[in-house]
Amino acid sequence: MNLRVGFVLGVSGADTPAPEPDPPQSPNAIPLAWWSDDVLHLGGVEVDVPGLEVLAQAGADPSYAVVYGDSLGQVVQVEADGGSAAIGVSEPGEAVLGSARGRVAWIDRTGGTPDLVLWDADTRAAVASLDLTSSHAGADAVLVGFDGEAAYLRTSDGLTDVWLGAGDSTPVDSRSPYATVALGGRDLSPDARLLAEWTPGGSPLVVRPVSDPGRRRPMEVPGTRVLTARFVDDVRLVVVTTRTYLLGRDFDDGITQSGRFPVADLVTCDVTTGACATAQRRVQDVDPSADRSGIVLAEQ
Repeated sequence: MNLRVGFVLGVSGADTPAPEPDPPQSPNAIPLAWWSDDVLHLGGVEVDVPGLEVLAQAGADPSYAVVYGDSLGQVVQVEADGGSAAIGVSEPGEAVLGSARGRVAWIDRTGGTPDLVLWDADTRAAVASLDLTSSHAGADAVLVGFDGEAAYLRTSDGLTDVWLGAGDSTPVDSRSPYATVALGGRDLSPDARLLAEWTPGGSPLVVRPVSDPGRRRPMEVPGTRVLTARFVDDVRLVVVTTRTYLLGRDFDDGITQSGRFPVADLVTCDVTTGACATAQRRVQDVDPSADRSGIVLAEQ
């Protein structure tokens, strides 16, 4: 039975309130924070979070804090114990990117000018903010990559590297691995050496060195289609796959109903061997014609 963290406001008289119990522990099936069916899965707890659209992991372990953006434009930090607080705003669905350094980046477009925000999840404070209209990137830039210090923005004329600590920005060579990340069906390893590639809703999933496109290692992913994938570290991937299973159901009147039902699974893969294993089955039912499920994997 899965228990989830809830938030309840109680009002009492002069009685001394009882100490709050420790939150229930609910181990995560994968080494990455993820969200599905209004539930956010962390390393030790599950939290009810409706409306989540984008998710960033602030650290290299799912027990670290996470930051998400929701359908209302709120940016919210959730601690490892399930506690949460709103920390900013962004356009609904626009990228919120994390890093193993414990920092998160997003673009705040609510003011007169768009600001690129660098947030430290450990200190719960903004480290830096950059007005994009005054940078080389420009006001229409889109956040596509973040390594903990530099943010990578796609612009109308290419790609821009912004080191937030210095408040500066310069064009990046178009061969930069970050130039390919936002094209869909691709994810970059934290050390920027490996690129995972797949066709959303198709197969196969392959991993190749960024510097050598010809060396492609296929992953032995169970399931019929790959929906999305994320690097957990430099050698491990978490993959959302879909498969179709047959189900027969007997009713009291002796009638049996059967059918084909597509579901999404969580799978882990070792990029050094290509071997994959299912971590959790039937995470969510999916539309057989969709190229994605309702599962959001954390960016990091």
